Amino acid sequence: MPTVTDNASVVNRPNDSQNGGEHWPPQEKIAELAHQLWCERGREDGHADEDWIRAQKQLADRHPEVEK
Repeated sequence: MPTVTDNASVVNRPNDSQNGGEHWPPQEKIAELAHQLWCERGREDGHADEDWIRAQKQLADRHPEVEK
């Protein structure tokens, strides 16, 4: 069974060093939400990239005041 990191780590993500060590939304939060989205889909494989991007956007949209 895939883990949270198995489902979400396949997407190329920005390196934290590219933005001063800060990353918004935090990688852990993106992974948690991407995993939740994967579970809601019925744990269907093959959509990790979509889940990651969707989770990242949803979290960023919840906090528009945070500089990205």
